[in-house]
Amino acid sequence: MINVDVRTLHDIAALPDPLDQARAASNAMATLQGQSIELSRIRCQAIVEAQQVGMRQEEIARQLGVTPGRISQMKKAGMEKDAHRPPVAGLPGPSRGFWWSVPCLHRRGCVVLKTCA
Repeated sequence: MINVDVRTLHDIAALPDPLDQARAASNAMATLQGQSIELSRIRCQAIVEAQQVGMRQEEIARQLGVTPGRISQMKKAGMEKDAHRPPVAGLPGPSRGFWWSVPCLHRRGCVVLKTCA
């Protein structure tokens, strides 16, 4: 997996061959997209978990500095991304076996994770 940081961006921009630049940029973009999808799922799961322990959507929104409507959008986005996602290169998929093999996620409960992850 590519670690995309400022140095990587400069390295890509400095490639002499424009097609090499385009390929490297595409690879970096794919990595970032995959990470964004995973982070969206993680955020969704965290919101669901907070609600399961009794936090109201308004309180979650206040704590995160967003509106309750934005919380709904975050949850929906995390769930939608799971519905049509191809496996992210380098990251494990959301199989039951994977989630149960990660202790902190196992404690959260597999049924909830299947909602967002």
